[in-house]
Amino acid sequence: DIKDWQVEPLLQLLADLHANTWSSQAMPWAPEQWDDDRWQARLDVAGERYPELMSSGLRNRLMQLHEEMPDSIAALMDGPTALIHTDSGHDNTLWRPDGSVVLLDWSNARFGPPAIDLAAHLTDAGPDRVISVYVDALHANGLTDASQEIVAELEHAVRIFVRGMVGFAGQPSEPSQPRLEKFRGRALDVVRTDLDWIDTERR
Repeated sequence: DIKDWQVEPLLQLLADLHANTWSSQAMPWAPEQWDDDRWQARLDVAGERYPELMSSGLRNRLMQLHEEMPDSIAALMDGPTALIHTDSGHDNTLWRPDGSVVLLDWSNARFGPPAIDLAAHLTDAGPDRVISVYVDALHANGLTDASQEIVAELEHAVRIFVRGMVGFAGQPSEPSQPRLEKFRGRALDVVRTDLDWIDTERR
């Protein structure tokens, strides 16, 4: 888990990356829509693996999320574009002795919606603080208007992130990797927190 003192440097790094690669051109990449069978299969595996977490209510909400996904993908395609890491989780961060952070593993980086990177950190210190730190860092880079666009798209990006977390929790069996198993074991807790945030925002 990310420590409290690590939240601000990581979000500032992401904001600096987005601000310095900002583009108003049409987005060359968008998340794909998963077909129904793929989504059902991941839900089934996640439910079998974590029956105490995958309640019928959560599964129903995740089925609804699958139906909401095309609209969210379309909304993200209409928004701002920047270089995004796409996997800036804590297993891809290296912390220097001075407290600064370096992002590792850029193999999935691409130009896309900045809200995708922000969505991965919404629960790091509570959504309000995460958004505030990120927006302040964008403002420091001169992107005042852009920050409003990104925050407006965050609900859609969180759906993409939730889908990825469920997909990870429901990945078919593979050789055990203790580091990944620890992360996978808390994936559905993050999913529930993010879904609560989405549903609160929509109200």
